[in-house]
Amino acid sequence: MITRVRPGGWSENFEQDIAQTTGATFYYTGGPVNKSGTITDIPDGSVTLSNGQNIVYIDYSGTPTVAATLSSSKPTQADSLFLFIIQVSGGQITDILDLRSWSSTRIDS
Repeated sequence: MITRVRPGGWSENFEQDIAQTTGATFYYTGGPVNKSGTITDIPDGSVTLSNGQNIVYIDYSGTPTVAATLSSSKPTQADSLFLFIIQVSGGQITDILDLRSWSSTRIDS
């Protein structure tokens, strides 16, 4: 069973695509991101997770993209925006902590 914790006022961008998520493959919906005033649309996609605690995040170190890594090797927060902490055991997602927050700012492309 997957336990989801979602804060109030969450964003609809970069949410889990529940219909496609299976095993240790986490599917997400895309959305716009702003890097130094340049808007980039990240498309829907997926990341393959490892057994253990994973961080799914937007990687700003180059062209913005969604990435995942084990929490033991988490990226610096200067170059990333954390979206989820996801626990995987036996090749299955068991827990999802939603770190996205609500924003009243709308970005139109």
